[in-house]
Parts: sequence; C-alpha cells; structure tokens
Amino acid sequence: MSLARRLPENPLLTAHEVTPSQPALEVVSVFNAATAVLDGEVILLLRVAERPRTDIDPPSDALTLDFTGPHPVLRPMPHRMRKEDVIGIAFMDASTHPATLKVAYVPTDLPGLDLRDPRSIRYRNATGSSRMANEGLQDYLAQISHLRVARSRDGVHFTADHHMAIGPDTGLEEYGVEDPRVTFIDGTFHITYVSASRWGITTSLATTDDFRTFHRKGVIFLPDHKDVVIFPEKVGGRYVCLTRPMPQSFGRIFGVWIAFSDDLRSWGGHAPLALPRWKMWDELRTGASAVPFRTERGWLELYHGVDRETTYAMGAVLMDLEDPRKVIARSPKPIIRPSGSASTTGPPTRASRRPTSTSRRSSRASSRAEPARRAHPASRRGRPARLRYRDLCRRARRDDRGAGERRGGCGLRRRRLARARAVVRPLGALASAGRA
Repeated sequence: MSLARRLPENPLLTAHEVTPSQPALEVVSVFNAATAVLDGEVILLLRVAERPRTDIDPPSDALTLDFTGPHPVLRPMPHRMRKEDVIGIAFMDASTHPATLKVAYVPTDLPGLDLRDPRSIRYRNATGSSRMANEGLQDYLAQISHLRVARSRDGVHFTADHHMAIGPDTGLEEYGVEDPRVTFIDGTFHITYVSASRWGITTSLATTDDFRTFHRKGVIFLPDHKDVVIFPEKVGGRYVCLTRPMPQSFGRIFGVWIAFSDDLRSWGGHAPLALPRWKMWDELRTGASAVPFRTERGWLELYHGVDRETTYAMGAVLMDLEDPRKVIARSPKPIIRPSGSASTTGPPTRASRRPTSTSRRSSRASSRAEPARRAHPASRRGRPARLRYRDLCRRARRDDRGAGERRGGCGLRRRRLARARAVVRPLGALASAGRA
C-alpha cells in the first residue's frame, strides 16, 4: 500500500502560464513552490526561472562579458552575432539603485567555455588571476530566478500573479532568489529562500502577513547553506530549523543538519541529523523539504534524497518531540519516487505541487503526502537535462575507472564525480541556483 498519492491533475502549472518579468526574458520553468493556506486560498510561492530570450538575435547594442579578470566585466559585443552562436546570461547589477537587470551574450565557441550543463556556464580561465584558485574554474548561471505567488480556491487550479513577490535586489542575490520554504509562526508567515551570487549560496529570511507585501530580514546563514526549514513552534524555548550545509572540502557530504535560535536571526547549536546513507535511496545527498509537523510520536519531516543513479525521491525522518536532535526513525525506502514523463524526462517546463513548506493558519498539519516532483529545464541541444546528466555520470565513472587503474587510486574519480553531481538540484530543476 502506497503512503502517498499523486494528484491526477499534475502538473499544476507550466512555464507557458507564467508571464516573463521583463520583455527581454523568457520563462524556462516554474517549480519548487512553498505552500500556505490563507483566507480560504491555497497559496503557492513559486520559483520562476528565466533566461534571455532565445528566439531573437542579440540587439545591435548587445553586451558581452570579459572573463579574464577575477570578476566578469561588461563590454560591448565587438560585432553582431546570431542567436545560434551565443548563450545569454542574465544577472542583477546591484551597483545601481535600485538594482537593474543586465543581459549579456557570450559566444558559444569561446575557448575555455563549458556548456554541457544547460543551466550553467562554466569558464576555465587559464591565464587570469583566478587560475590560482579552483583550477581557474568560474561558474555562472544561464538562468535567473525570482519568487512569485500563485493562488487557488481548490488547491488544483492556480493563477499566477503577473509580478514578482520577491526578486533579486542585492549583490548577494545577483544570480537570483530561489527555493522558498514557508512556516507560519505566531501569526506571521516566515519565508526562507536561497540567495545566489558569485559569493556563494546563502539563505535569507522574509516575512509576510498576506502574500502581497513582503518584508526582507536579510541573510541568516553564511555560504554555502540552503534547504532551510523552520519548525512551526519553539522546542524547549528555542526556535529550531533544519538546514543543509554544502562543504567544499574533504568528503563534501551534503546532508540535513539541525540548528537553534532565540530570535530567528542568529543560529547556533549546529549538528548533523540525517546524512546520506550508503547503498540506500538517499545515498548521495539529503535535504529538508516540508515544514516539520508534530505527531504523537515525534516531529515528522518529509525530506528528499538522491541515490547513486541521481534519482530524487521523498522519504521521512521522525525526530524526538522534546529533543529533535534525536532521530527516532528514517524511511528505509522512499515514500514516493519519480514516475511518469512529467517527473522523469519532461516535459521540462512543468511544475507540480510538492510537500515543500506547507503552512496554514492552524496548528493542525496535514499528514497526507503530496507529490514530490521534479521539473527539468530543456537542454539547448534538445535533450532532457536528467538524461544528459546521467550520460555525464556514466562517462565520468568509465573514464575514472581507467584513470584509477593507471594512478593506483580513486581521488580523481571522486573529484570528477563531485563536479558531475553538481549538475542536478534537489526536488526541482535548477533554474538559477548554486550547485546542490
């Protein structure tokens, strides 16, 4: 007997149903929505991913990026180019007030450019100052995200607003804001979301009472942190959250941690909680998804995990009511995993309702598991991103087996697989985030 069921109406929203925020952009995907219930309406706080339009040639005054320095510099494009010969990059320029959107175009034949991941642009600088760090690799995003509200009276048929709810506004958000979670605490909805920039992946906080006016509270976690979900009530007199640090040293283990706070701003008491498990469905990485809810037996969290075949699935972890640092049980098998074309190979612009951040004006939480779906932005070469990523992983494993035999070790394999695994985002296609 299945513990979860999918809505037959899924996917609930597509990119074609969401208008671009600016004429120069096109919507690529809508996904990773936080959920709330307010005044009889079901609210989705969507992540909307956009990129420069691919159906028109760059304008006569188009700009390009000079990657030779430690930071990219905008320069006039030396000559007109066709849309087939460039890839567009959109980012927020926080040096102006208010911040302004900039669109630049990079020739696809630029030496050192790596476009294998359709969501990102990787450039290897062999001559600039950055060659001394990170092997000269610089990563940029082909898409930029913002948060937007969609509303429904029945929880199935949604209409998206035509304007941003929360958009990139500071230097720490130059690549966009992503992946919201919403928790209702003491009469106010608290929204955690990812702020992405060249400085890393941080988590920021905002609040709202009506999902029409939003108040930003700033960054609450240093890079690199994401998947921050706040508990709906204090435990032992303190606020509690789940988070997912993303260390770039040694084992690079991406898993669920727990942290505590007295004011929802400063967090401490960090400790690992639900890390990846060898040879199980959550072997590669884990991350918090839904807002934890109280049951008679403990705090129940629905989280996402990734197996060695890079398949994302949803499971649960049960924590002690008085001390949520204590794990009582974890799902030995996924509650729900991808099935059907919408959550495996496409369509890439579809988005479904998932159990991320359900909040309501009530202390009673729903125990029904909603679908955990993933939407994949379309490859510029016409292949689904998941299939291209799996091909990349298989190629890396094959190449690294040979390299390991020649070198007598597996360090090279680990490094290459770590780079390959950074292609996919948890519970949703990356539209503009840092690496998962």
